Order: sequence, then C-alpha cells, then structure tokens
Amino acid sequence: MEIRPYSPGAEFYIESLIREPGWQMTYLHYHDLYELYFLEQGYHNTIIEDKLFQLSPGDVALYTPNLLHKSHNTNGYARTCIYFTYGYLRKYFTDSAIRTLTECFRTPVISLDDHSFDQIRRLFPLIRAENPRTDDSKIFMYLTSILSVLNRHRDSYRPIQLSQEQEKLAQTLRYIHQNYTSINSISEIADQLYVTKYHLCHTFKAATGLTLVEYINHIKIRQACNMLKCTKKSVTQIGAECGFNSPMYFCRAFRKLVGMAPSEYRKSLQNQIPRNRLTDI
Repeated sequence: MEIRPYSPGAEFYIESLIREPGWQMTYLHYHDLYELYFLEQGYHNTIIEDKLFQLSPGDVALYTPNLLHKSHNTNGYARTCIYFTYGYLRKYFTDSAIRTLTECFRTPVISLDDHSFDQIRRLFPLIRAENPRTDDSKIFMYLTSILSVLNRHRDSYRPIQLSQEQEKLAQTLRYIHQNYTSINSISEIADQLYVTKYHLCHTFKAATGLTLVEYINHIKIRQACNMLKCTKKSVTQIGAECGFNSPMYFCRAFRKLVGMAPSEYRKSLQNQIPRNRLTDI
C-alpha cells in the first residue's frame, strides 16, 4: 500500500461528492496544493500528519501542500473540497496578502456555526459557474470571502473525546513523527506505548492502510525530498540525517517510492520554478 500524491490537475478546482456508509479511503495521500475540506453531512475521523480528528457537519479540515492525511472510520458523508495552488494565489495577491489569507491553515480543523457555514456554502454554486482559466473569473473574490470567514473562526474547533483505541493511534503517530530518524524497531514503539507488537501492527495497518515500516519509510523519504529541494547536502548525508543507516538502502527505498534515485530527483528540480515552503505559512 502506498502513500499517494494526488492532484486534480488544475490550479483551482472544486469538487463535491457523497460517500456511502462503509466506504473507506485505503491510503494516506498528499498533494502539492492547498485543500479546504467542508464536511456537509455525516461524521468521520481524519488523520492529519501526527494528529487524529473527529469531524462533524460544519467542520472544515485545512490541508497545506504536502501534508499527509486520510479519512477513515466513516459512516457515510457528503463533502465539498476546494483545491488551489500557491501559483493561483500569486496571480491575484501580493505575498503579504497571501500570508494573511492563509493564516487559517495554521489550524488543522475549524468548526463553523450554522450561519458561517451556510455563508460559505452559498458561494459554491457561484464558484462552479465560473471558469478559473478566464481573465474575468471572479473565483479569487469568492475564495477571499471563504478564507476571511475561516480566519475569523480559526480557534473554534470543537474537539470530541477520542476512544481508547483512537488515542493509542494518535500516540503512535506522534511518536513516529517525533522519533522517525532514530527508531530502530517496531518493538521499540510498542514498548513506549505499552501494547503488544501484534496489536500495534494490526490496529495501525487497519487505520492507515500501511504497515508501520512502510509508514516510517514514507516519512523519511518525504523529508529527504524536502532536503534535496532546499539544501545542498550530499545524498549520503541526507540519507543519514533522515534515519537510514545504509546509503544503499536509502537509495533503494527512495527509488521504490519516488520512482528515481535521489540524485536524479534533485536534478529534475533544477529547472523548476521555486515554490512556497511549508514553513512560510
């Protein structure tokens, strides 16, 4: 099972769908764009990096570029998602305005009151009626209104008490993200959480669709990709700093997940336009 990159193939895109009870997202994913996820009906859990959230109608999940996330334990729901790239924002806003508008993305989940949620939902058909590729598109104005509402409510998330099993999953995610460069075995994680290795592996795979080893390697490789983009460190040094004891194993794991060697990946980035970094928002 893989952690998959996802892209709707456009600088701006809106998508609505309904999921039947029992549907499960089988993989964690990420994308090189922003996502606003509006839950309109139903309830479900979502994993966002090292945290677990329970979403209710009126909740909005906010995903920055390259943020791992996955819905699970769903009972059927309806949602609308809005995707947009940093490049789309740069077409209409100054750097200062972008920082202000995207301030709400510092909060993973926002809970809106009925009035505010309806205020945003009324903009969805107006957005769908516009063509984002035309010069006279008003979408950026509607997006500004949506982000303004979210910024006013960014401290409003209504947390729900996690079950004991969910809290263990959350603890597992936190431990991995804090220690992935130094974890030597699955038994080490199990011992830290006071659970058996079998129980830990079984429940983690059921929730994420990945084994613990697969998940840890994906976290390491994602960090390696960022370092290959943003530093001039050698491939060997990056592999070691990301927790790989063997340069050969690092290159093999990197090629398996990315489809090319680390040096090839770095070379492929040389002619690309620099993008915003996650630490900037």
